[in-house]
Amino acid sequence: MILFFILNKEFKKELFHRLADWITDKEPNYPSFGECKLWVKQQNSQYVISKNDEKEILMLLTYIPLS
Repeated sequence: MILFFILNKEFKKELFHRLADWITDKEPNYPSFGECKLWVKQQNSQYVISKNDEKEILMLLTYIPLS
């Protein structure tokens, strides 16, 4: 069970790094929140987006354009 949690945590970390790169690549027309959620689902259709994940996506959409 612990190994699954570690793998899941590493998967999520890698997934959100790739999402940040994807958002950056879309400059100057950054994607919407819905497009980001769709992108995550396209990467792994079985991944369940939690409320915490939604907050992280919103943070990426808020802070990446500022950098």
